[in-house]
Amino acid sequence: MFWVVIFTLCSLILSNAPLIYILLRVHYPSGFSTLLGYAPNQFLFPLLAFPMAAFATFVGMKLTISTIQQYPPQHPVIRWTADNWIVICLVGIIFTSAICIVDYFFSAKTFDKLRPVYAKKAVSASEEVRNSILALPKSDREESRQEMLRNWRTQKKKIISELHVSTNIYEDILALPNGVYLQIVQDPTLQRNLHLMNPTVHSLNVIQLFISIFTASCALFVTVLCVYSFKTSPDLSKLPIMRNALSAVFFSVTFFSFFPILYAQQRSEIEYLVGTGYTIMPQVFSGIFIVGLLMALASLEPIKENIPDLVMARIIPILCVVVGLSINFLPSQPLRQIVGVEANWGTRILLIIFFLIAWILVGLHLWPWKLYKS
Repeated sequence: MFWVVIFTLCSLILSNAPLIYILLRVHYPSGFSTLLGYAPNQFLFPLLAFPMAAFATFVGMKLTISTIQQYPPQHPVIRWTADNWIVICLVGIIFTSAICIVDYFFSAKTFDKLRPVYAKKAVSASEEVRNSILALPKSDREESRQEMLRNWRTQKKKIISELHVSTNIYEDILALPNGVYLQIVQDPTLQRNLHLMNPTVHSLNVIQLFISIFTASCALFVTVLCVYSFKTSPDLSKLPIMRNALSAVFFSVTFFSFFPILYAQQRSEIEYLVGTGYTIMPQVFSGIFIVGLLMALASLEPIKENIPDLVMARIIPILCVVVGLSINFLPSQPLRQIVGVEANWGTRILLIIFFLIAWILVGLHLWPWKLYKS
């Protein structure tokens, strides 16, 4: 289990490297407080949900692979996969790198990646634009908002050429009207070409994304291997240690299922102000990823016989995905008050306490010393 702990700690540090650097060198705690609600997926997920998702994933890999190697099944595919798991991980690295490249070019980065002066202006512009929209009559609000977005995008096209030849681009960008300014700073191409982002934070964000997606690919691998082993090798499914591996997979999927909620909140906040088309919609693809894993897990007999596993493998992750993709359609937008810009530090502290309790319970469940002893 030593390497499981090491991998988890490394994943925890690398996934939270942007947060550490932002607090110490870029926006500092005072500036970060206002940015947190605009990017809960960038901070709350790596800090609260991802560490246990990573731990459960690596525990599941360790138990599944070591058990199959110790008790080789008859099925040749399972044996080959367990013996050559490093090759699968290398494929996962290639897959992860490809997604990071796509995200780099086609997804706008959140306000916290901007240089401090641009980030501060982005927050104030967002508040003023939202207030101006909410000040309109409710019956005309949506139609007026769409008209504003069209006008701002039209103005952006005219301004881009002027910015590229500007002698004082810094002041020209900050002098833009709020709506147009948000269109500029949330355009992925302009973020790079106009050097709006802090280069170190941007680089650390790529590392964060890589670590998160690679761990998710490992979760996919161990889930498929575990499900395939249970279906083709009944003897393996009777081993207590394989039941523990299956429990680890359940927890991994459950903690990963918080990502669609947080990213959906982040996108709903920004898309309301700048419109759609600025990201590759990871909340949708991650939701499909989680639902696919749930369907695979739901096909196993051990789940149907075990109520706790049934709840963990189906109900909780499904609720997370459904809530994440639908809750922002409610008029009150309750997520804004829990993880969004309207959340106060009392709510955030309660959320941290909730996850700490979950960490303790899951950690105790996944670490029965007699079975995990090397």
